[in-house]
Amino acid sequence: MESDTTVMLSYTLAFCRVAISLVFAWSFVSKVQDISSFLHTINRFNLLPEALHFPVAGAFLGGELVVVVAMILGGKLLLWGFLLAGLLLILFSTALVSVLLRKIQTSCNCFGTSSRAISYHDVVRNAGFVACAMGGWIVLSVSNIMLTTLTWPEVGLIAFVAMAFVVIWTHLAEIVELFRLA
Repeated sequence: MESDTTVMLSYTLAFCRVAISLVFAWSFVSKVQDISSFLHTINRFNLLPEALHFPVAGAFLGGELVVVVAMILGGKLLLWGFLLAGLLLILFSTALVSVLLRKIQTSCNCFGTSSRAISYHDVVRNAGFVACAMGGWIVLSVSNIMLTTLTWPEVGLIAFVAMAFVVIWTHLAEIVELFRLA
């Protein structure tokens, strides 16, 4: 019989895995669909010489795809996928903070083309996703237990909750603004 701790760790790992998969798949697909918008965003951030824009865009897209593949395949790749996800999110967040501190008015285009200017809500959003990636990494790193195999209904419920989390969390700025207007 499995302990409650084992079950909770399994649920946590599954949640983090699905959430990070969805975040990076959404981000990757939206950028690939409009690569020129992504390149324009890199240009507007004014962090790198123009000659590096395309290689950096390719590196980030490649990194996002690797995270998605690692989350799907699991096994030994899962630990590295969580670490890469955390690293990419920290790099994205650092770029966002730099743009905010330099008062550059531009959009993030993190999850598709957008006209909404970057705000500190985007940094908070990324911090939540970093916590999710690091949560998955911690569960894998510190637990010396064999994680339980989840049933299909459990996986479905966790996937639904993770999807709701990702959709809500990616729209954090809009939700805050909505409540600010109320």
